[in-house]
Amino acid sequence: MWLLCVSAVAVFAELATINTTGSWHPLGAFQSKLTAASALAQVAAVGPIPCLDLPMSSALITPSTCWQTGPTTTVMAGTDPRSAADGVVAVVEGQAQSLQVVPGSGPLAIVAASGSGACTLGGGKYRMLDLADGRLGPGTTQSCRQLPNSNGIAAAPATTLSPPRSSPNSSAGSVPPSVSPSYYEDYAYLGACSSGATTACPLYRQGQATYTPSPPGLVILDFGAPCYVTTAQNVYGTEMFGGSACVPNSAIHSLLEDWIAGYESDHGAGTTSLTLAAGTSNSLNGVDPGYSLTNAQMQVAGQDWYQQVVAATNTSGMAAPLSLWGGSDMEQSSDGNWYQGTPTVAWVNGYASASPARYSCSQGQPGFLADYGDDILGGSGTADGWTVSQVYQVAWGTPVACSVPEIYYPGMAPEWAALSQWGNQNAPSTGAISFTGVMTEAGSGSYTPTQGWIQLQQATGQSPPTLTTIGTALQGQPPQVDAVSPNQGPVAGGTSVTITGANLLGAQAVYFGSNPALAFTPVSANQITATAPAGTAGFSDVVVETALGASSPQGTDGFIYSTAGAYHPLQPSRIEDTRAGSGLPGSGQPPGPGGILNVQVAGSGGVPATGVAAVLVNLTVTSPTAAGFVTAFPTGVPVPGASTVDFQPGETKANLAVVTLGRSGQISVYNAYGSVDVVIDVEGWSDAAATSSGGELLNSVSPRRIADTRAGSGYPYAGQTLGSGQSLTVRVAGAGGIPSTGADAVVVNVTETNATSPSFLTIFPAGAAQPMTSNLNFEAGQTAANQVVAQLGPAGAITIYNAYGSVDVVVDVAGWFGGQGSGSALHTVVPARALDTRPGSGEPYATQTLSPDGELTVQFAGLAGVSANGATGLAINVTVTNTRAAGYLSVAPAGQPLPDTSEVNWVTGQTTENLVITGVGPNESVTFYNCSTGSVDLVVDVYGWYG
Repeated sequence: MWLLCVSAVAVFAELATINTTGSWHPLGAFQSKLTAASALAQVAAVGPIPCLDLPMSSALITPSTCWQTGPTTTVMAGTDPRSAADGVVAVVEGQAQSLQVVPGSGPLAIVAASGSGACTLGGGKYRMLDLADGRLGPGTTQSCRQLPNSNGIAAAPATTLSPPRSSPNSSAGSVPPSVSPSYYEDYAYLGACSSGATTACPLYRQGQATYTPSPPGLVILDFGAPCYVTTAQNVYGTEMFGGSACVPNSAIHSLLEDWIAGYESDHGAGTTSLTLAAGTSNSLNGVDPGYSLTNAQMQVAGQDWYQQVVAATNTSGMAAPLSLWGGSDMEQSSDGNWYQGTPTVAWVNGYASASPARYSCSQGQPGFLADYGDDILGGSGTADGWTVSQVYQVAWGTPVACSVPEIYYPGMAPEWAALSQWGNQNAPSTGAISFTGVMTEAGSGSYTPTQGWIQLQQATGQSPPTLTTIGTALQGQPPQVDAVSPNQGPVAGGTSVTITGANLLGAQAVYFGSNPALAFTPVSANQITATAPAGTAGFSDVVVETALGASSPQGTDGFIYSTAGAYHPLQPSRIEDTRAGSGLPGSGQPPGPGGILNVQVAGSGGVPATGVAAVLVNLTVTSPTAAGFVTAFPTGVPVPGASTVDFQPGETKANLAVVTLGRSGQISVYNAYGSVDVVIDVEGWSDAAATSSGGELLNSVSPRRIADTRAGSGYPYAGQTLGSGQSLTVRVAGAGGIPSTGADAVVVNVTETNATSPSFLTIFPAGAAQPMTSNLNFEAGQTAANQVVAQLGPAGAITIYNAYGSVDVVVDVAGWFGGQGSGSALHTVVPARALDTRPGSGEPYATQTLSPDGELTVQFAGLAGVSANGATGLAINVTVTNTRAAGYLSVAPAGQPLPDTSEVNWVTGQTTENLVITGVGPNESVTFYNCSTGSVDLVVDVYGWYG
């Protein structure tokens, strides 16, 4: 019958508070007090040391700075290797070790130390480590100043106790960002733009045509080489490309404003924030042959560049948000055309002396310096007139420096990785370089922009947030990927796909995540055919790269790599509830018509943050304003042509769903019409490593009834109708084909009937605390069913709780999960329609409406992502519609007799559904039995298969 349910699903859990104070974790017999003699000995040995070969496990700390504070005592500061958000301070004294974790502090660094203590800095706060008792306490600028620094001299004033440089950004394996366009600016532009910002000005047109990638991109305008206007005293300028005059920096400032005016004319409110870097290089100018700036003049030139160009340009209050940086192109000097290390460092230091920016390289903050270059490292770090310390200083060691190396030939990325490692070992206050981005050059090198980014990622383990390509004519729009079909395939690769989108002609590369396609062919501006490479199980963005950039890794460009996974049951837990006041992430945000709700599943409700391929969730809808349906699917792919729950206005209804995880470990819920609140309870998860994960496999059994509380039912538990607030414990192990031992979770279909009041049922392991979740909602007089994969309690039983009124409960069993000695692993898929018997549906089995007491056998091999050979079970969403009389549907593997169980119950005219996990018969076939005096149409969507 039609399922009109209560408006409240279940009480929701309160969010836990997070303790942000430091916590002490003893790891050994750390001395509680130091003797005076040992303290004196330590004072004599204080100093920073490289963080190499330290007597502390890398599983406990990722050190950024290390200090020797005594003959046998070392102090280290860094991060928790399991969470970069948590700082760690460690002390090793002889054979004893101690460790203190500071949750939420970010990376910790030692800025000063003595034999009795150390001053650490993290999250903008100073903390003092007392070596007498090994504890961290509040610190101040004054207390830190009293400790000797690395040279054994009293610490400098507080203004020099700047935060350390950021720790290296995210680890390898991320998707390359979109490519931003950058430009060389020609001397001829000066005359064309002298009349102000108009469409006749090439710089104005550049700004107009520049696209803004998401996430935020970096655009560099390189104006040329620093010079000195010899006809005017103390006036510094730039020799622009293609010219021999020294253009005053005040005129460069006007050109920069022309570019910004063009950008603002075509980019309005809502545009993603852009970082614009106005750059110059360390090229020796040709304005006056034989003339070059002295080191002192280079320092003034750098200072003047910040003051006359960067600081003089106002970017506040613009419709399209923009942060303005400087830029410094660092090149080799062996051919005599470029300044050596010392004058280049002077220029960068001059810029830094004028700019207030310090250390973070945040794209939302102005005044930093994008430092890029392609051949200043050399094999030894001392080639071309530079020392390795000078290269490091201009690339990262200076407070304003933000490293954006040029990578377009083999060998460049390893050199930059070696420079970063040099900093980690030799410059403890700034440490390893956290790269801001990668620069490539259009038409140069052997790498495409994305390949250059991947080279640096592979060499450093970092995923720099920006990627830019410099050229003289980068106009137009980057490619856009809207969909990939099919959008799933095996991890071995080889799937032939069609990529649709815009601006796809001229594709130079296609990537599935960070892996290049095995082959691709641009068909038109809107289509590319490609062959998927081998990949890692789970979600990957498909990225297309042209000379104008790369498609943004977002939206519906995803491809799912699928493989066999084992199941991990969980105590049910609520992870989402859009009802106002629920306290969960989507509270007050019910999806409207055509709306999509993205739900973070990985890391929520007992689901691990990584290694998860799919989740089993109970999805409940409540308070819908219109008749409609919702569909659960992986985030990052187009909304599939399938449904999860169908409903009428005001109805509360639930259904189980197996959902593959998408981008960032999320699932999405699409709502077709009106608005509706969505409640999600997680019941378990599947991994991507069935043979080694320790998870559980499905063992299907012939559907069998094991409990029916209706008086005279003839089944176990007859007459044990549940009253208000009552529970029924049903022993499943040993019943209905389930083994007496070895089953950890069971597949059961739970049906309620004869309800006297609106209520809900909650199913959970017998002996466990009742969770704040629900499995089945119903109204008085209704008969409704929902499938549940329930974890068993220690005695092999489940508990069924009824909230209100009285109700009878029927339990049918269809399978069990146990260890990996037997059973089938789950292969999740993007939901897809396998069949629809309605005439004109255009789907398989159209016009094969089930007649009264009729049956339909469906061969699933090759349908909707199911393996053509080897499936032993299915996870399918079964919907009945056009119901001509009340009845129920039974589902069983083909070739077996009609079971005494039901999967879907309905009344005349009702459309309703239920997830069915079932075994299959010969040729991967399933039989559907219409137990009704009227005909019924059947719609089946595949959510996964077992094999």
